[in-house]
Amino acid sequence: MSEPAGGQARANNRRLKQKRARKIKYSRVLELILDVKRRGVPIILISHNIPHVFEVADRIHVHRLGRCLCVIDPKKQLMADAVAPMTGAKKPPAGTVF
Repeated sequence: MSEPAGGQARANNRRLKQKRARKIKYSRVLELILDVKRRGVPIILISHNIPHVFEVADRIHVHRLGRCLCVIDPKKQLMADAVAPMTGAKKPPAGTVF
């Protein structure tokens, strides 16, 4: 009777390990990006992972349907200010239109 539960536990453990591995991988990538940035090398990062983009970017170009909608300063704008124009939910924030 405990075998099905044991299989579920193994599957959960495998998922947890995969999640940790992805987190470590992303962490390492962010470290490398920040290291290159400290050296003064320009970086173009294309990603849908908005928290990571806000963590490393000096400015964010928001695109939708192949067009640049606006440029956002991550130090002055919220993540929602970047996501809403991307999805078409809202127009770009005032002062950021390209």
